[in-house]
Amino acid sequence: MMTNKERNELIAQKLNEGMSLSDVQKLLSDEHGLRMTFLDLRLIAADLSVDWQKHDKPKTPAPAAVVAAPAADAGAGETDALTEAEDAYDEDDDEVEDGGAEDDEVAAAREGDADDDATDADDDGSGTRVTLDAQPRRGTAMSGAVRFASGLHGGWYMDQTGRLGLQLAEGQDAQPSEDDIRLFQTKLSALLQKMQDDLAREAAEGKTKVDVSPVVRPGAMFSGDVEFASGAKGEWTLDQSGRLGFQLGEGSAKPTPRDMQLFQMELQRVLQSKGL
Repeated sequence: MMTNKERNELIAQKLNEGMSLSDVQKLLSDEHGLRMTFLDLRLIAADLSVDWQKHDKPKTPAPAAVVAAPAADAGAGETDALTEAEDAYDEDDDEVEDGGAEDDEVAAAREGDADDDATDADDDGSGTRVTLDAQPRRGTAMSGAVRFASGLHGGWYMDQTGRLGLQLAEGQDAQPSEDDIRLFQTKLSALLQKMQDDLAREAAEGKTKVDVSPVVRPGAMFSGDVEFASGAKGEWTLDQSGRLGFQLGEGSAKPTPRDMQLFQMELQRVLQSKGL
């Protein structure tokens, strides 16, 4: 069994070689028997010395002003497998929306009236406020809004590789300062950690039920059923490469993003408890 130090050294080495986070996740599972969520891996990577310039830049919309920030200081979001499962039943396109929706988010962050469905890191005296969307913008793994101490405001997003981007609201000629970026990343990291802790507590309540079927569906390594905390139901599959698939149950309501996060955590727990 690898020690945490050995694990972290391997993660840093592979990321600095240009390997993606999802490939590192698979490597740890396949070759070292270490199973962790993509979110856990991203949070670990956030504290490591990684040259993120070796990774491809994300495909971003063409904003009025974009400031790229290293994901190494920011934390993480959903797993690739989770996103793939959502894509299996999401009929929306994968383009990141521009325009009015973002303006609304920016205004909410500026006025302190963020949507009730968003997770909020309140201003702690630093003058920086960060919100996390309950429903990520299409084409992103995570998204939200930020109001900097300098008065600038806009939206932030994280792509599937863990790269972080900022999209300032229109009409702002200045760029965030180094202190703005540093405080934003600190607040975002704390917000994501709180989200992970909240998810863990909610998962412990056992409202999400995951069963592993003794009869494996064709083309899958494991398969089974899931009943979400919201009451939605469906079937899941896990193939040989570790890709997670999901099929919505007939007549079932669509699971929420929170449902999918809790499902992924419960599935990991169930598989580990069975020694799979």
